Amino acid sequence: MSKILVVDDEAIISMQLEERLCAMGYAVTGMAASGEDAVDKARSTKPDLVLMDIVMPGKMNGIEAAKVITTELDIPVVFVTSYAQYFTNF
Repeated sequence: MSKILVVDDEAIISMQLEERLCAMGYAVTGMAASGEDAVDKARSTKPDLVLMDIVMPGKMNGIEAAKVITTELDIPVVFVTSYAQYFTNF
């Protein structure tokens, strides 16, 4: 069973993602609401995948947290966001 860490500062979004992932047979290793918390939880729970929001409160946004997680832990990150303007410059 694949383990997934859900990162989003909106609790309702995190809970909906957790519910859907569990219904599909995935194990949610935890939920985080900030970039810093995401890095800490990724280090402690060692998920197979991280679903990461981009815009979050705190010193570290989702993109910065993803860089740490992928570089340090070699865990893939998929961005989940409603902010399409972040992807218009790529």
